[in-house]
Amino acid sequence: MKKQTITLTGFIRNALSKVGLPNLKVEVRDRDIRIDDIAGIGVTNKNGRFNIIMKPKE
Repeated sequence: MKKQTITLTGFIRNALSKVGLPNLKVEVRDRDIRIDDIAGIGVTNKNGRFNIIMKPKE
């Protein structure tokens, strides 16, 4: 079975003002029994949006 690349997109905003938050580091973690690996990292843009491309492990 061919492993797929996954793209995770999102938007981070202030709960009160609803304004997007820029320059935030966003991490996706692969939670395992032994160790939690970082599967992908992204940073929000000036509008609070981010894209993280997660490539399959070899």
